[in-house]
Amino acid sequence: MISKLAVWGADRAQAIDRMRRALGEFVISGELRTNLDFHRWIITHPKFLKGEFDTHFIDHEYHPNSSAGGAANSNGAAPDGAELAAIFLAAIAAQNNTNHASNVAAQPAASSQGSPWRMLGRLDMLRR
Repeated sequence: MISKLAVWGADRAQAIDRMRRALGEFVISGELRTNLDFHRWIITHPKFLKGEFDTHFIDHEYHPNSSAGGAANSNGAAPDGAELAAIFLAAIAAQNNTNHASNVAAQPAASSQGSPWRMLGRLDMLRR
């Protein structure tokens, strides 16, 4: 992996809009194989936009060799099964994070982070 793209929003629609914009601006140059086109396909799929997907979404909806749908990698090759699984799991994780964002925001900071002293210690460790 050479890069990871993550977005957030106040709600699912805003997060999807931000992801669509970020994917539109994302460029990787050179001879590298990417799956950006596949991500662009997912982020515009009507079922994904409605949140109507499950673990069979890619099998049922992604058809890279048809004129109706699917997307190849930026170098023209279709993503392999491992890439598709990783992308789909990332999409589910992003949805779960968006769904739980309001619950996390409602919790007091002390209960999820520990004492201010412990938080400072963690931040100090990250700086090293």
